[in-house]
Amino acid sequence: FQSGTEMDFDCLKQVGLRAVAIAVTGMALPIGLSVLIFGVGFPQYSLFPEALTAGCALAPTSVGVAVSLLVELNQVSTPLGQTIVASAALDDVLSLVLLIALVNVSEGADATSIILVLVFGLAFLAVGVGLIGMKLA
Repeated sequence: FQSGTEMDFDCLKQVGLRAVAIAVTGMALPIGLSVLIFGVGFPQYSLFPEALTAGCALAPTSVGVAVSLLVELNQVSTPLGQTIVASAALDDVLSLVLLIALVNVSEGADATSIILVLVFGLAFLAVGVGLIGMKLA
């Protein structure tokens, strides 16, 4: 809950693209490494759903822990602190959208419902970013 109150919208304008890049990387690396490790080290398991599930479980960042540490170190108001807060929040949203899509796939959902989950999740994120952008303008 505290992470939203610690966002400096003026600073977010400066760190926005960097935070998005870090969030995407922070989501992609655990998933990619999980697929690689399962593929090489555990061939008895399939890449789907086991490796993707493990990667999706490891991908979210703990925004609460990050904010608590940054507040304790008096770094939350710095550009680096704002980059960490923004990227952790984006990473969590992206990871949850992907995890929901993965659950739908594993439950045998049809392609349309899986695409809808991804589209609505990304639309939610886009609206949020757009609202923040309007506040920054």
